[in-house]
Amino acid sequence: MDYLVMLQKYILGSGVLTNWQNVDLCMDNSINFFDMVLLQHFIIKR
Repeated sequence: MDYLVMLQKYILGSGVLTNWQNVDLCMDNSINFFDMVLLQHFIIKR
C-alpha cells in the first residue's frame, strides 16, 4: 500500500520515488497513470 501512496504523490508532482523500477508495471521505463491503475488492480485482487 505504501507504493500506491508514493506513486500517487509522484504522479501529482508532490512526491519522490526512491526506486521507480518497482512500480513500472507497464515496463515502459516511465511512471504514469497506467502504472498506478495496474498497482491498484493488483492490490484489490490480493
